[in-house]
Amino acid sequence: MIYGKFAPFIHTDRTVSYMELSFLIALLPCVCYAVFKYGVRAVLLILCCSLMNVLFAVLFAKTKKIRSKRTYLRNVIAGVIFSLMLPPDTSLIIPVAASAIMTFMTEVMFGGIAFSPVNSPVLTRILVEVVWGERLKGFSEGSNHWFSIKSLFSFARTTSSVASRVEDYHAAELITDGYPSYIGMCSVIMILIGTIYLLRSRTVRTAAPFCYLVTTVVIRVVMHIKDGVRSNIAFILVSGIFFVAFFLLTDRATVPQNHLGGTVTGIICGILTAGAFEITSGITALCVPVISVNLISGIIEYFTSDASERHAAVREET
Repeated sequence: MIYGKFAPFIHTDRTVSYMELSFLIALLPCVCYAVFKYGVRAVLLILCCSLMNVLFAVLFAKTKKIRSKRTYLRNVIAGVIFSLMLPPDTSLIIPVAASAIMTFMTEVMFGGIAFSPVNSPVLTRILVEVVWGERLKGFSEGSNHWFSIKSLFSFARTTSSVASRVEDYHAAELITDGYPSYIGMCSVIMILIGTIYLLRSRTVRTAAPFCYLVTTVVIRVVMHIKDGVRSNIAFILVSGIFFVAFFLLTDRATVPQNHLGGTVTGIICGILTAGAFEITSGITALCVPVISVNLISGIIEYFTSDASERHAAVREET
């Protein structure tokens, strides 16, 4: 009998619904700040991503005549995470198409969003960047455009981009995401508030995110020590690595849950991220390393788990 393991198992006394609801609540600070900063655009983008994800999942279940008691909370979470990684001037066509792609990958290819071996919103974000990269550079200031929604209905190419010198902003603006960026993945304060809730609810493991942050920061500082303190601090605050650490590397379905496995995953992802930022920037440098470690997470957990756990299923069969 062959024993195969396609994704890390979940070892916890918490119910799936409790963990999903806790994760969704932890995302609310980022959502609220996105709405505060970008107004109606952020509201419509987040709602569109979440609702379309659920709608396509429901339609797929109806088409296949699948009867289940699933709550679709995980689909909502995937939609929220994907939307927070979008620029504020993104056309609504993109989240609709992305939701269809995400549903196809998770429901058709892998049999359900909980069974996907990779983080589905992250993989979808990479695919969208590849296909519509020129239409995903709609960064803008959020202060005087709270009710502006014109960009949501335009699919034209954009030339605007995030400020080239974030070092010119004050420290308070960097910490609070007070500069043009993605709508919800760069506000360190909001991310940390959500992280505190996750830790208090005891629904995530901390080995992978903390090892990821330490590895990325150390390598970055060593490689760019001549750039000065302010430049390195700016990178740490605005690059989005905190969002990756606490909302992407805490996914129990795609990241090893044993301590050693999480540590190895965090270190590998940190090395890949630091290296990716030397080649490219933005969402690609953040998402590609996450998908890379997702693909090998089953192998990492297998070799970092205890021998008794690793061969338990084999012994039972024999």
